[in-house]
Amino acid sequence: MYRYTVTGRGTFPDDMLRYDRAVTISGQVSDPNKNRKPGDPWSPGEIREVVVLGDRKPTVARWNSFGWGVMEVSSV
Repeated sequence: MYRYTVTGRGTFPDDMLRYDRAVTISGQVSDPNKNRKPGDPWSPGEIREVVVLGDRKPTVARWNSFGWGVMEVSSV
């Protein structure tokens, strides 16, 4: 099993979870603009972090193609 953090802006690439046979274990995955109201503390341009757990190493180049970076990869 591999635990890693992905970071990015905008829509989370849900298909990457299927592709990497993984699940999220923390962080904001849903579209941040969906229910945003004026005055909410979150900014659409803000970078989000999502922690992921998968049964194989992440495909970093594919995450990057969606505009999301992979960091802090560890084997658990």
